[in-house]
Amino acid sequence: MEDLTACEGHVRAEMTPLSTIGVLRRTWFICRAHFSKLASLSILPWLCVAWLSVYVDLLVREIVGYVYSPGTHEMAASLFLLIPLLCWVPLIFFLVGQGVLIYAVTRICVGQEVRFGHAYWFSLRRLGRIIPEAFAFAFIPFLVAYAVAWLVPFMIALSDLLASAEPPGPVRLKEVIWLLFALIYGYVLIKVALFDKVLFLEKEKGSSAPMKRSRQLVRGKADGVWNSWRVFVLGSIGSGIVLAASLLARTTFQAVSLWIQLQKAQFDAEWLLSFVTMFGGLVGTLFCSVGLIVLYLDIRFRTEGLDPKSIVEKT
Repeated sequence: MEDLTACEGHVRAEMTPLSTIGVLRRTWFICRAHFSKLASLSILPWLCVAWLSVYVDLLVREIVGYVYSPGTHEMAASLFLLIPLLCWVPLIFFLVGQGVLIYAVTRICVGQEVRFGHAYWFSLRRLGRIIPEAFAFAFIPFLVAYAVAWLVPFMIALSDLLASAEPPGPVRLKEVIWLLFALIYGYVLIKVALFDKVLFLEKEKGSSAPMKRSRQLVRGKADGVWNSWRVFVLGSIGSGIVLAASLLARTTFQAVSLWIQLQKAQFDAEWLLSFVTMFGGLVGTLFCSVGLIVLYLDIRFRTEGLDPKSIVEKT
C-alpha cells in the first residue's frame, strides 16, 4: 500500500504496508484532503438511502412492536424476516454510492484525477450485478444470525441452564434472542464488510462470491492484529461520529427550542435536528467507507502483492 503525503495539493506514493494506526491516518488524510469531492460524489445516493431509511425504520418499529407486544406468540417473530426485504432497496442505493467512493478513493490513492461522470458510470454499469448481490447481502447475514439466535436459547432451555424458580417466560426468551441476534449479526457483518469492494473491483470470470471472498480477506492478522478487529475499529469510529452528531443535533435542538420559548418567538427548529443528524450520518458513513477501502487495498497488498495502479486500470 502506498504512503500518501500531501505536497502542494498532490499525492506522492510509496509502497508500504499499513498498521491499524496507519489505516486510520490514511483514512483521515483522504477524508480531510478530499472531503468536499467525496461528499459531493456520494451525497445523492446517500440522501436516497436516508430518505428510504426513514420509512424502513417506521415499518421495522411496527414489526418489532408487534412481536414484543404482550401475548404475542413466539412464532410471530417470523415477521422479522420482512426486515431484510425492506432493507433491500435502500441497500441498492447504498451500494451505488459505495461504488462511486471505491472509484474515487482508489484513484486518489495513486494520485489520479477523479471525475464525477466516470465515477457514476463505473458504479451504475454494475447495476445488473448490484441488484441480485444486494438481495443476497440483505438476507444471508440476517438469516444466519436469525437462525442461530433462535437455536441457542432453545438448546439452553432444554439443558435447564435458563431454569429458575419458574420456567423462563416468553419476554425473557425474546430478550435473549434479541441480544444474541444483535451480537451474531454484528459479527457476520464484520466478516462480510469488504463485500462491496469485491463486488466492484474483483468481478472476473471464475471469481469467488463477494461474501465468501470478503471472509477470506478478513481472515488472518496484520502486524499481530486480527483484520476483523481492524474492521471493528473502523466501524466503531464511524458509528461514534454518527452518534456524536446525533447527540449534538439533539442538544442544539433543545437549546434553540428553549431560547425560542424564552423569546416567545415562532420558529421551526426541527430542521436543525434533521440537518445536523444527516450531516453527521454522512461524515460517519464516509469515514467508515473510506477506511474500509483503504483496509481492503492494504490486505490485498499484504497477501497478494497487489499494486493499486492495476485496480485503477480496470476502473
